[in-house]
Amino acid sequence: MRPKLILLIIALSLASSETYAKRGEPKEAQPVSLNGVKYSAPQCWLQVKESLGPGYIQANDLKTGKLLWQLRVYEIRINENIERDVQDVFITSLKIVDGKLHVWNEAHDHFVVDLAQRRVIEGAKRVYYYR
Repeated sequence: MRPKLILLIIALSLASSETYAKRGEPKEAQPVSLNGVKYSAPQCWLQVKESLGPGYIQANDLKTGKLLWQLRVYEIRINENIERDVQDVFITSLKIVDGKLHVWNEAHDHFVVDLAQRRVIEGAKRVYYYR
């Protein structure tokens, strides 16, 4: 076989191989405040705790910045055979309406958190699975 033909075959085989792009930066949810408490959704699981991931909200004292509580709005069950970054579903928007925190994520799901009870009272999906 001629060298040019071999190079062409190699180039075509590489071009047709399946590739997976990593995800881009998630849209950051802007924090909201009510009665001296700031509510936010950390983008990076390292900002919360090593055992936590996307899908959590935090409540911090507006003056001191002290963490008051955190809550998992929804769960993501990770498939260890797939890259983690493509499985994460981040919170993209927060809004307070009538004393309740409304939360939207990248999957366009909507959740409502009762801030007084510190629990999710409405939500489209609670668990995301990747198989």
